[in-house]
Amino acid sequence: MGIFMNELTAILSSELCKYYEMRQGEEAIILKTPLRYDDGDYMVLFITPQADHTFLIDDNGDTSTRLMFEGVDLNNSLSQIWIKNACAIHQLQWDPERDAFWCKATRQNLIERIHRVAQVSIQMQAMVVLLSIPEELTTGVIEPHPDWRPEHKTLEANYPVTKQEAVVM
Repeated sequence: MGIFMNELTAILSSELCKYYEMRQGEEAIILKTPLRYDDGDYMVLFITPQADHTFLIDDNGDTSTRLMFEGVDLNNSLSQIWIKNACAIHQLQWDPERDAFWCKATRQNLIERIHRVAQVSIQMQAMVVLLSIPEELTTGVIEPHPDWRPEHKTLEANYPVTKQEAVVM
């Protein structure tokens, strides 16, 4: 089993990297991920070295631009709830002037932070579905439980099936 796991680790390490493309811009590394938006375009992130030896990771406002093209108003209360929750859960920041998600990273947590920004950018595309739902019908539906705090990191959910039933589905 140990040899198989070592081989699998080596395969995954070399093969997963093939799907990311990087190029050096004037001020940032431009990272094309294998993740795609709903229109098929690849998600691109920007990693900018900072003077304090940290890195700024952002989507350059690409996520919000795509949402606005789909008719999502990022200033309405429902969008603001989604943005606030995404930032709290994934420990990101929202730049309202650039309409961009961002976070700072150190060398030690750089990869994890890149994945956080990418995950939120893809998840935000689900907001397009909300276009057909009147805001008054969604009030209170996706708001976090009043006792939830970002340090909890997970939300509990109750499903009407057991784990065994879920496997069968």
